[in-house]
Amino acid sequence: IQLQHGEHAGRLVVPIYFQGEGGGGLTGSAHTEVIYSDDGGVTWAHGEPLPNTLGHESVIVELPNGNLQIFMRNTASSGGKCKTATSAGTNSQLSAIAYSQDVVSAKDGQSYPAVLLSMAYNRSRTDGRIYVGLLKENGTYDNGSTKYEIDWEYKYQVTAADELFAYSSMVELSNAKVGMIYEASPTNSWADGL
Repeated sequence: IQLQHGEHAGRLVVPIYFQGEGGGGLTGSAHTEVIYSDDGGVTWAHGEPLPNTLGHESVIVELPNGNLQIFMRNTASSGGKCKTATSAGTNSQLSAIAYSQDVVSAKDGQSYPAVLLSMAYNRSRTDGRIYVGLLKENGTYDNGSTKYEIDWEYKYQVTAADELFAYSSMVELSNAKVGMIYEASPTNSWADGL
């Protein structure tokens, strides 16, 4: 993404994961962090790894206050869930976008900024869904920036619960509609290709 707010507006930020030292196989040593560029991609630096992430295939969005929210595919044995972390300042199997339009809550009738997240709900990479998270203010960080609680109020079923759903990518179109592509299989078997 390219940051739109704050002193680092224009910065390019890309979430990555890497295999660290210490063994433990693919999931036991994976770490998530971001790389960033302040010169349009000519040179890149990296941030600090997120602690205890055990996550792969992450995606990042910029919140209205300029903080970054990262969503990571959980590769731990609990699987099937999405891990997340928020920056408090400046610092895939999933796709997420910060939606440009406010979304009205069915719970309280208020309008909120929103993020959209697509992912397979099951660890077996089935049951594709899009979640709409409403960003509700919930206090402030020590640096004075707004904290947000994400209320995952809306869910849209993309595939049947037993239908394959792997890598996905979403984009907001110029008419505020959302387009998405995702990997599937015509026979519902990864062995038959995508």
